[in-house]
Amino acid sequence: MNHQKNFIWTLLLGILFQISAFSQSERVFELGFDNDTYLEMDHYYTNGLYLGYYSDQLHGNPINRLLLELEDSHLYGLELYQKTYTPIAKESDTVVLGDRPFSAILSVRSSKISDDKERRRRLWTSLDLGLVGKDALGNKVQNAIHDLLPTSNPVDGWEFVQPTSVGINYNLAVEQEMISSNWYEFRLGVGVESESIRSAANGKAYLRMGKLTHWLDYVVAPRHGWQVYVFGSAQADLVLYDATLQGGWFSQGAENKIAANELNRMVGSVEYGLSFQIRKFSADLSVQHIGSEFEGAQSHAWGHLSFKYQFGNKL
Repeated sequence: MNHQKNFIWTLLLGILFQISAFSQSERVFELGFDNDTYLEMDHYYTNGLYLGYYSDQLHGNPINRLLLELEDSHLYGLELYQKTYTPIAKESDTVVLGDRPFSAILSVRSSKISDDKERRRRLWTSLDLGLVGKDALGNKVQNAIHDLLPTSNPVDGWEFVQPTSVGINYNLAVEQEMISSNWYEFRLGVGVESESIRSAANGKAYLRMGKLTHWLDYVVAPRHGWQVYVFGSAQADLVLYDATLQGGWFSQGAENKIAANELNRMVGSVEYGLSFQIRKFSADLSVQHIGSEFEGAQSHAWGHLSFKYQFGNKL
C-alpha cells in the first residue's frame, strides 16, 4: 500500500507542476467548496474542496487519449478534489454498524469537454486517479475546518476511518439541449461512472432561466459581458457500488462498511441555485438535496459555492 500511496502523491505533485507551468497563459481557474454546515448539518457528505484548471494547452496529457470526444470545441481540464464523509455518531468510541463509515476521497481528475454544435450536444469524459479512505486527508481537512468555526468541536472518531485504497474511475456524461431562448434553457442528460470509487448510471433534467449566454457558446466561462440566472436540476442514480460506503476494492477486512445488500440502488437528488458572471469572473451558489443512500439512512443536503476566473479571451 505504501507504493500505491507514493505513486498517487507523485502523480498529484506532477499534475500541480503542469498547472503551474501554464499559469501565465490565457486559461480558466476554478475554486469550489461544498459544506453541510451551511444547512446546520455535520454528517454524511460533510465537506468538499475543488481546484480546477482548464486549457486547450493541456491536450498533451497522455490520459486524454483514453477519453471519448465529439467533433467540436475540445477543451481539457485538470481538477484536484477532496471529499469528506462521516457518520451521524461521530463521537462513538466503537464502530456503529448501520451508520455511514468515516471515509474520504482525494483524487486528480483529467477531463475532456467536447461539443457537437449541430446536434446541440455536449460530452464530458474524465478519468479519476486517487485515494479512498484513511490517507485521503478526511481527518485533517474536517478538523482544520472545525478549528476555524467557533461553534464546532474536533471530531475524534476518525480512528475508525476506512482503510486506504486506490481509487480509479472513468466518468462519462452527455447533455442534449431540448429547448432554449435568450431567457431560458432546458436540457436532458445521462451519465455513467465506473470502477473503484463509484459505479453508477444516472439520468438528469436541467433548467436555467435568466439573462443567458447560450450554453454551447462557451465551455467553462463566457468570454465577455454578463449573465445572471437561476437554475435547477433533478437526477436519478442507479448505484452499483460506492467505495465510501462499502470500502475500497483494495482494502480488506474492514468492519466499518455498508453491505451491498443494504445499499439503496435508486437514489434521487435535486439541486437549485443562482449563478452570475461579470466579464471574466463568475460565481455559483446552490443547495443540493439527496435521498437516503442505504437502509436506515436519512436524506441529506449541503451547500455549494464556486468561483471561476478567466485569464484572457480565448475560451
